[in-house]
Amino acid sequence: MVLLGLISLMVPALGCSGDSCSSNLETQVCLAIKDLHLELQNKLGKPVPPLSVFVQTPMETAFASVANTLEEAITPDTYFRIASITKNITGTAMLLMQQYGWLEMSHTITTIMPGGDEPYVPDTPDYAIPNKEEITIEQLLQHTAGVYDVDNDPSPDPDCKDKTYDECKLDQDPDYPFTAAEIVRQDVFYGKSSFPPGTDYGYSDTGYTLLGEIIGRVYSFHTENEKTCSDFIREHVVGTRTPYPLAMGFPFLGTDQTMPSPYVCGTMFGSDGDRIYCRDNMSAYVANGNGLATMRQLNTFVRTLMRSENVLTPESVAPHPKKHIFLQSGLRPRLQEMAVPR
Repeated sequence: MVLLGLISLMVPALGCSGDSCSSNLETQVCLAIKDLHLELQNKLGKPVPPLSVFVQTPMETAFASVANTLEEAITPDTYFRIASITKNITGTAMLLMQQYGWLEMSHTITTIMPGGDEPYVPDTPDYAIPNKEEITIEQLLQHTAGVYDVDNDPSPDPDCKDKTYDECKLDQDPDYPFTAAEIVRQDVFYGKSSFPPGTDYGYSDTGYTLLGEIIGRVYSFHTENEKTCSDFIREHVVGTRTPYPLAMGFPFLGTDQTMPSPYVCGTMFGSDGDRIYCRDNMSAYVANGNGLATMRQLNTFVRTLMRSENVLTPESVAPHPKKHIFLQSGLRPRLQEMAVPR
């Protein structure tokens, strides 16, 4: 069951409070996550933020929560940063643009976009990454393009002291206004590539930064106005013109650090200490991790999408290995740095 699989994978990244187990399904789920919550606390030797699960079956919907205190309470309508789950929405946007005839997944990123006279990715020095002529849109979606991941891999800059490029800049200025061109430029400057396109798999946030740039450029061409990736997602994927409008957020400005109310922050446990994520600068993570949503919204989006009731046609969501990757690409297990809101 696609929905249940998605929600189950989301569990470690969600927070809640106060036990709420009313139906039989909620009771079963609640007991399971109680055990997980206790196991995590015993393993880490410290209090663990709450865990919460939202499940919908053909017969019922259940929301179960476990927490240490009532003050940590969340509901199915509490907003949180959905991080790399954003990639599933970016993948949906790409499939929708293909439905419109605005792009083709098999095209290389240097191909002239359909009906236009400009390539998908700017023909400028900032975007002259290694193997650029060989990389396809499909490979970026599948994480098989070999694009070096500026957001997760250490920066070659000795001044960054093994931090990622975005961590290095944010340490200097929390409001730093990242741009796609600047992020991609790091791969150009250092001539970095993980492997030749199509020969391996390597998770790459920077690859999705390129996809966000493509979405913005294609949408700008078709509207004859300057548009962003966030504009297309808000207006065509989750907005009021869609079958299921959802008030999700996709900030892209360095200074846009607000959270819709009610919201919950996140905690990332790491070997070098714990970090709180909440009202953060998302300008470095457009298309790869800038989404804001609630559990109920995510449930509605995924369920209606996979049932072909939302923006994608049955042909776009029909079982196919490559399409499965497009819509599941944000679900990467990172158990060593598990994030849970508190």
